[in-house]
Amino acid sequence: MTTALLPLVALACTPGTDPAPADSAVPGSMQGGLPIRWVPTAGEPWDEALAGLWWSLAGLGASPSSDAIGDVSVDGSGMRFTLHADALGLSREAEHMLLEGISPIEIARVQQGMPYVELGRLLQRTLYEPWVYYAVTGACRELEDWEVRLPHGAPTVAITDSLLTDGARLLKFSPDPVDASDIAWAAEEGEGRPETGDFRARATEVVDLMPNGRFRYAIYDDSGSLAPVADPEHTPAGQPGRCMWCHENHLMTTVRQPDIDGHLAFDDFVEEIGRQQAMVESARRAIGGLVDWETHAVHTWGEVLVEGFLQAPTSRLAAEWSVPTETVESWMAAAGVQPVRNDEYPGWGEVWTRASADAVFALNRGRLPDDHDLAGPSGMRPLSVLPSSRILPEPDAAHPIGLTEFACLPDWSADTGRP
Repeated sequence: MTTALLPLVALACTPGTDPAPADSAVPGSMQGGLPIRWVPTAGEPWDEALAGLWWSLAGLGASPSSDAIGDVSVDGSGMRFTLHADALGLSREAEHMLLEGISPIEIARVQQGMPYVELGRLLQRTLYEPWVYYAVTGACRELEDWEVRLPHGAPTVAITDSLLTDGARLLKFSPDPVDASDIAWAAEEGEGRPETGDFRARATEVVDLMPNGRFRYAIYDDSGSLAPVADPEHTPAGQPGRCMWCHENHLMTTVRQPDIDGHLAFDDFVEEIGRQQAMVESARRAIGGLVDWETHAVHTWGEVLVEGFLQAPTSRLAAEWSVPTETVESWMAAAGVQPVRNDEYPGWGEVWTRASADAVFALNRGRLPDDHDLAGPSGMRPLSVLPSSRILPEPDAAHPIGLTEFACLPDWSADTGRP
C-alpha cells in the first residue's frame, strides 16, 4: 500500500472551491512562521515533547516535514522554535483554515508584546477548539453528507451495555473496506432499545480516516447538523478532543454484548474491528514520516503538551514566566487563588488552572525587571483558551470560544464575533 491509496476522498466534505491565498489572512508578523515556546510540566524530555507535537499536528490532518519547525534553541528549561504552517503537508484550503485559526493568537501576541506563543495555547486554540478542528480537517457540515460513506442498509452493531452511556448505542459501519480510506463508523445514542426495535437516534459521532493516517472525529446533533459537543442529555462523549483521548490511536470494541437479531453478532464485530485496525496500521507504516505510529505512549506525550498547560504545577509556571517558584507562590497567594489537583496526573501535585495563571500573570507582568523577556505593562491578559481539551463549559461570558461556528462553513467571513 502507498500513500496514494489514502485519497483526498477522505476529506470529501471539504469545500471544493479554492480559498483566497493562505497569506491573505495572516498577520505580517507571521509570514516567517509563528514563534513558539515549550516548557516541560514534570521533567519530560524534549524528544518526547517533539514526538507529541508531531502526533498533535497530525490530529489536524498534517503530514509535517522536518521544515515544519525551525530556529530550535534551548530557552531556560524549555525550547523555542518557529512553526511553519506551509511545511505541515496540509492541502491549500486546510492550511488556509489553520492560519485563520492561528491568526487571533498571533495578533494577541503582537498586541501584548510577547516574544512567543506557548505551545499549549496554540494546540488548545486549534486542535482542541472544535470549530477550528472541524474547519482544518474538513468535517461535513451535515450528517447526511457524511453518510454517503455508508452503503444503503449498512450493517449495525447493537450496544445494549455501553461503557459510555446509560442508554443503548447503535453502531453503523461501511463493510468490507477495500483499503483504509474506506473505513467509516457512526455511533448513535438516543432513546429506546435496539432489542425492542424502538431505538431512535438523538446524537451521532462519526469516525473516518484522514489521508495522513489519523482518525477524524465529528459530532452531529438531533437535527443532523455538525455540533461542537455531544448533547450531555444523551451521551458524555464531549467534544472531538475527548474522542481523540478515548480512542487514543485505534478503533475500539467494547465489553461483550448479547447478540440481537438484525444486528451483527458480537464476535463478528470484534473480528471486523481487528481487520480494519490492521488495515489502518498497514497504511500508517506505508505513510511513514515524522509521526511515530509505533509507540503507544506518543498520544499521551501529545496530551501532556496541553494538559500540563491547562493545569500547571508551580515549577512549570516558574519556568514559563522565568521567575523563582517562590514568586509564583507569592503572586498566587496575593491574588487569593487556590490550587487544584489533576485527577489524571496526580503525581503533578497541586496545579493551577490556566485561567487563574493567566490572570495572575497579567496582574504582575509590570513587576518584572525591564530586561526580562516577558516584561511589559500589567493588566493585559493572555488570549483565553477553553478550560479543557475534552469537554466544553456551558456557554457564558467567561468561555465564549469554541462555541461559534468557524471556517467549516463555506460562507465563513472574518466577522465571527470571536474574542
